[in-house]
Amino acid sequence: MGVVILLLGGIAVMLVHIRRAEMTARHEIQTYQIRQVKLRRKLSDQQVRLGYLTSPGEVDKRAEQMKLDLVHAKKSGSRPTDNQARRPGGR
Repeated sequence: MGVVILLLGGIAVMLVHIRRAEMTARHEIQTYQIRQVKLRRKLSDQQVRLGYLTSPGEVDKRAEQMKLDLVHAKKSGSRPTDNQARRPGGR
């Protein structure tokens, strides 16, 4: 009878230990999920900022401020086709 009581006591202690470990793991998971949400927001903000900084108007503005002598692309309507570019004289 004493052995059974010892075994049940051991099982109870192990259950408490397992539940504590489970709660610790859940807390860690929740912490990582919160961190993941923050990092996704930061990534999204960086992508928006990058899109703004690489927009043609912003690039032109910064090039002008830095006094860079950049060659601008022609309007899409006046761009020669592949066949015109291959022929001598663009005909």
